Amino acid sequence: MTGLQAAREIRAHAPDTTVLILSMHDDERYLFEALKAGASGYVLKREADQDLVGAVRASAAATPS
Repeated sequence: MTGLQAAREIRAHAPDTTVLILSMHDDERYLFEALKAGASGYVLKREADQDLVGAVRASAAATPS
């Protein structure tokens, strides 16, 4: 299963779950596909050491409790 398929499945079975994609693909098409699949955010693996914690915080803050 790909990350996009996993995002779709997670959101279908647990719609209140926040999904953050960690990907090696630096291409807008993948970003838009991830968002269409239900992801709240998208972080490139090569930038994860700088951006991952901030992306998790931003996704959590955007999710209604």
